[in-house]
Amino acid sequence: MFAALKVPVVAAYMLAAFGACKAPASATFDFKFDMLAPIFHFDRTSDELEKMKGAHEGAGRIGGLTNNERLSSLNIVSAETPQVFGDDYCHWPTSVTLRITLRPTVWVASQYAKGSCRYNVAYVHEMMHVKIARDTLSELMPGIERLLRAHVAALGALGPMPEGSLDAAKQKQLGEIQAALDGALQRADMVLDLRQARIDTPYAYEQASRACPAEGEWGRR
Repeated sequence: MFAALKVPVVAAYMLAAFGACKAPASATFDFKFDMLAPIFHFDRTSDELEKMKGAHEGAGRIGGLTNNERLSSLNIVSAETPQVFGDDYCHWPTSVTLRITLRPTVWVASQYAKGSCRYNVAYVHEMMHVKIARDTLSELMPGIERLLRAHVAALGALGPMPEGSLDAAKQKQLGEIQAALDGALQRADMVLDLRQARIDTPYAYEQASRACPAEGEWGRR
């Protein structure tokens, strides 16, 4: 039978039987980003919020604070198959599921009565931080997906390897994909921090402190 085949065809057949592994199909991807409803707290004074956030430059005081917590979940389903000859296996990812969730927590200083000018100024400012986080992550999500798709494709199939090495190969594969995701999310955080800083300037604090002249300066801490 082999005598009737050209040399390149025979080489390809032998490679499939004994050589490097190749995934039979590309992994499927399921990516989703969502945001939970903000959780509001009104139990901290302006003084306490400043301690939570840290000192800021310029006039004015902190009337609110927002913590945009980003959660991520990565799940990879893999498959393995024995080679035609021998006891070795090939291993490759078949599906990748990624969930990124934004969970905002918003504080408004406790000394500002709900509905007051000071309360409204602080509330609007903190909700701007929530919107910036939501819009930034929504904007960057497609790029994160493309990066992971390319990374998984570049990894390809692992092996050939003995059956006893499959678990270690799975962990190695998950670790490399997780590291790529972590790097992408760190870069997203840098973009987000820069955008959030644009509305947390000395000028913004000073304008907010003067926004409610009928209620005086930010009032009792």
